[in-house]
Amino acid sequence: MSSKYLLIVDDDQTFLGSLKSTLTARGYSVVTSTDPRMAAQMFDLCPIGAVILDMHLGESNAISLLNELASYDDTLKIPKVILSASGSELKLGDFKQFGVKAIFDKRYYTIEELCQSI
Repeated sequence: MSSKYLLIVDDDQTFLGSLKSTLTARGYSVVTSTDPRMAAQMFDLCPIGAVILDMHLGESNAISLLNELASYDDTLKIPKVILSASGSELKLGDFKQFGVKAIFDKRYYTIEELCQSI
């Protein structure tokens, strides 16, 4: 991803902090958000190269953010990965139109798989 940032969007602050620390230790520049509306604004603040997002974001969900990102050519092309407790229930084909490259269940993913997908 070179000099671009990895954006992680998750409403679980403990998980978010842990994943940020792990990916930062692996050399990624990471920015985070617990709110999908704020996450959408991050694209105006720094160059985002990939997005990891949870499906369930408090009162919102990833679909609203994915829809917004899909409405612009530049953000549609950015690789997105869903990392969610409901990941095993989701089908990648349902999310390809949003630029989603992979879906992982939070309970069963490995950091190596996640890094390969971004």
